[in-house]
Amino acid sequence: MHPLAAPAFAGALLTALAVTAPAQQVRYRDAIVPSVDVRQNLIYGSAVVRWSGRTQKLRLDLYQPAGDLEPKRAALLLLHGGGFFSGSKSEPVFVQLATDLARRGYVVASVDYRLRQARGDIDYADVVDASHDMKAAVRWLRRYANAWRIDPARIACLGASAGAITCLETAYVPGAGSSGNPGYPSRVLAVVNLWGFLWDESTLDPQEAPVCIVHGTNDPQVSFARALALRDAAVAAGVPHELHAMQGVGHGDFAAYLARHHDDSLAFLYEQLLLGQRSGLTATAKPGEIAITTCGVAGDFWAPMVAAQPAAHSLGILGTLALDPATMRVLTVLPLPAGPRLPISTLRIPVIGRKQPKRVAIQAVHGSLTGSLRLLTNGVVTQ
Repeated sequence: MHPLAAPAFAGALLTALAVTAPAQQVRYRDAIVPSVDVRQNLIYGSAVVRWSGRTQKLRLDLYQPAGDLEPKRAALLLLHGGGFFSGSKSEPVFVQLATDLARRGYVVASVDYRLRQARGDIDYADVVDASHDMKAAVRWLRRYANAWRIDPARIACLGASAGAITCLETAYVPGAGSSGNPGYPSRVLAVVNLWGFLWDESTLDPQEAPVCIVHGTNDPQVSFARALALRDAAVAAGVPHELHAMQGVGHGDFAAYLARHHDDSLAFLYEQLLLGQRSGLTATAKPGEIAITTCGVAGDFWAPMVAAQPAAHSLGILGTLALDPATMRVLTVLPLPAGPRLPISTLRIPVIGRKQPKRVAIQAVHGSLTGSLRLLTNGVVTQ
């Protein structure tokens, strides 16, 4: 990439300096707040329980980063396991997961769904009921997106065991159900599947939600072969996917997941939901220097740009070109470090001249080494 034009900075001269990697917290990657706000037992819908004929109110707990002022935040639904006959959003491990994710900046909905009466082999009707409830919860998030400051284009889900089965059914099988909030989309944009399975892998179609599969190779309840079958279906459909095999691990081992692959799930969501557009391109200024910082996929490149005037040209899935091409200058092309999966990179720019710019529009384009562009990030720095 080459400079397009010198920006009109009243005689200021910008020159790229060395790249550094400071310790910095990035939304959706790191814990950005120390505590969370929790709203418990919010009713998101109702549905008839097949075995009793009674109508059940459906509830979720909503976790938000305390004190957060971000206007549009990614949302994540959590679905507990329990074989469709037990389990709850209040289980300690799901409280732990919801709290962890909300501290990183997500709005998290931990969802209860209809359960059957007794233990036994899973009936497909139980899966359908649970997925219809989950779709109502997705629609509830979109219905009240403004109230909870949720970005309706960035809603994903994470489920374990029966909860993962429910997430996969929701993502890949049509049918809205009647559990609540009609008229709103029930689509999820990404799925993290912890030791679950898709009932019928042939229902996975091109252009559907990317899936991250985490599964123990010694799982006695849901065979690891089901993870391989889902991976193969994703390959055949061209659906973006990851498979993380936990060698020697059985079913429902959250300790192994948190130690080995929780960071992989976070990185998967960051990439697939284009969260770089939301976590933003940050910049700081001090006399004589501007520092531009970004976070992205390990091994990618990023090209920081500056301009004197803003613009608003949509480039589709990449985002919005916020700089005026007539005054835009590409400063340099920089590699992101090879690790961790979501590394940080900073460009420090000396600003030389009598008149220092008071407000500078900045942007960066991210791309892979194979040449494909991933996203645009925007920002403004004011001295």
